[in-house]
Amino acid sequence: MAASTSHKIGGQLYTTESMLLHLLSRLDQARQRTQQVRRKRFGRHEPISLATMRYELCTFDLWRSIIAECLASFLYVFLLCSTHLTWNGSNFIFNSNTQPNWLIISLCSGFTMATLIHCFGHISGGHINPAVTISFLITKRISPLRTILYILAHCTGAIAGAALLYGQVSMIKG
Repeated sequence: MAASTSHKIGGQLYTTESMLLHLLSRLDQARQRTQQVRRKRFGRHEPISLATMRYELCTFDLWRSIIAECLASFLYVFLLCSTHLTWNGSNFIFNSNTQPNWLIISLCSGFTMATLIHCFGHISGGHINPAVTISFLITKRISPLRTILYILAHCTGAIAGAALLYGQVSMIKG
């Protein structure tokens, strides 16, 4: 094993290891000071640069999340709007005067939302609603790029769900 070398600085004798440890502690203090300054300046969340958003646009995670949000909005609108429909022979769900049963509609809404959040929450956060997405943008939990793409996915999924339901109902009635 090689003997540790020592250096004489300012009249004191230092080993290489002690100088390295001193350098590392100084670097750590500088890093902590920089983080404190950034926290004071930006708060809890760092600003999102255009380079970060450009990189995010190329990731598979973003596109998987957008597809998940679109599919979740599609299913939510399709299932929730279909509970408002009346048809012949629906005495179990609706009264005899074909008024909707509000308990069934509210249970369908709650269980559908809970199921969709369980299915898609780990992929995209389970927003399923543009208002939730905007609140995540305001609290700086998602980027502006992701917000715009999520809102487009929500609108596209909702329109597709309503269009499919409209096509099914017009085919049955027509």
